[in-house]
Amino acid sequence: MEDNLKYILYLTINIENLKVYIGVHSTKTPYEFDGYIGEGVFISRPSTYKNPKYPFHYAVKKYGPKKFKRITLKVFDTLQEALDLEAEIVNEAFIKRKDVYNAAIGGGMPPNCEIEIYQYDLQGNFIKMWESSVKAGRFLNISSASIRSAVRNKSTSAGYLWTKE
Repeated sequence: MEDNLKYILYLTINIENLKVYIGVHSTKTPYEFDGYIGEGVFISRPSTYKNPKYPFHYAVKKYGPKKFKRITLKVFDTLQEALDLEAEIVNEAFIKRKDVYNAAIGGGMPPNCEIEIYQYDLQGNFIKMWESSVKAGRFLNISSASIRSAVRNKSTSAGYLWTKE
């Protein structure tokens, strides 16, 4: 199953205080805004920021998603190319700046995104193995956070059962 993903390096700016976040996002439509503004947050999905874990999440919860604007800096064919450029930009000096939400050096993947997961229908029939919740979520147009929650809680998300085994 070909997913035809492109990878963008983006900058999201808080138009209220001008603080920024830089990240990498995979999408089928790199030249159209898909609602993703960074660090797992989608403007149309309050569940992606209502329980904040990182500075960017706290800011979205505080200011509201309409105060953030995502700008695509560059489009790539491969994830590695996007991560390489992110690593050049989001370095130690960058994350120490007072106008930045990034809390970690760029160029790596979030740890919980690289866990293989398995998708089953509600009758328990195997559907597909996914390399990560992010890839499954993007392909199915559902929240990867809800998939990870379903895996963790041994429950369902979007009408599917998700497991690590």
